[in-house]
Amino acid sequence: MSRPTDPNAQFRVKLHKNNGYAYASTQPEYIDEATGMKKHKHAHWGRSRQE
Repeated sequence: MSRPTDPNAQFRVKLHKNNGYAYASTQPEYIDEATGMKKHKHAHWGRSRQE
C-alpha cells in the first residue's frame, strides 16, 4: 500500500539538475494508464541557466 498523497506536494518547488542545467521544478502526480500506478513528472518553471 502506498503512502497517502500530501495535498501540498504538487506545489512544492525543488531544484532539478539535468545535463549541467538547473531548473526550478514541481512534480505533479499522474496515474500511468498502462500499469495503473502513480507516477511523477518534472514540470520546469522559468528559464534555465548553465552552472
